[in-house]
Amino acid sequence: MTHANEFVDDADTLPALSPGCRALVADDDTQMRELVVGLLEMDGFSVTQAKSGDEMIEVLQRESFAEFPDEAFDIIVTDLRMPGASGLEVLSRLRIVGCATPVIMMTAFPDETVRREAGLLNSMLLAKPFALESLRYAVHFYTNLSRRNSRS
Repeated sequence: MTHANEFVDDADTLPALSPGCRALVADDDTQMRELVVGLLEMDGFSVTQAKSGDEMIEVLQRESFAEFPDEAFDIIVTDLRMPGASGLEVLSRLRIVGCATPVIMMTAFPDETVRREAGLLNSMLLAKPFALESLRYAVHFYTNLSRRNSRS
């Protein structure tokens, strides 16, 4: 499993993003959610927000019925602990239906069990507090990696 701190040394060499990237940001903490949304919007992302795990599920279900569901989100950034479904519960549901969208899970509670579960679900775990540059680099890295893999 990769940790965001591993990216900090390379922060000046961020890979370029393709225009039109879409992100889903879910966090019940308004201040944290708005911080992440602002960062992604500055980098050109179109961002959809959710305030809980249940709202994130509603957004994902709505997007799956969109005209082009494969283009729904390029990346998902979510908190672990939220009202309703947790970030891990939503991630598990996504993986069960075959969704390979990269997920960055943020948590102030990065115990070994959470790390293991996130890793098994092919998600990056980012421990709070974290440097915004670490989040920014991780988002760019995983978005570009996902886009390269989808073209292969």
